[in-house]
Amino acid sequence: QNIVLGLTATYDFTESKLGAAGSSYGGEILSFKGQNRYSINFKPGYVITPSTMVYATVGYNAMSVKTSGYENGSSSTTSVSGIGYGLGLAVMATKNIFVKAEVQQVNFGSKTLFTYEDYTTSIKPNLTVGTIGIGYKF
Repeated sequence: QNIVLGLTATYDFTESKLGAAGSSYGGEILSFKGQNRYSINFKPGYVITPSTMVYATVGYNAMSVKTSGYENGSSSTTSVSGIGYGLGLAVMATKNIFVKAEVQQVNFGSKTLFTYEDYTTSIKPNLTVGTIGIGYKF
């Protein structure tokens, strides 16, 4: 009776800075940005009081990685995916409206962006995502 199961889908409108790369002899620096991240999450929860629930979250995440800074000013985009996991707290504000706070660690898989002669550029992004939200309980 105290166990609640949930399923959510998210879309992130912000851009995440993922880092930069360059050569040790002063070559062109590349920058990496995460865009259009989305996720599908399973959220098992436990009701600790009639108005408060703690929950875990685990889910599939994917995003585009934009690489820019090539010598000719062009950019490229590729996709990465991975698993996210975290914890959250939801508190009922009214009979049907709740507020929530959640933190999630997302570990994406490694992706080779390009290879030139003996030089390979790969990226393996990781994000820590915090959210505060308002929801409706049906």
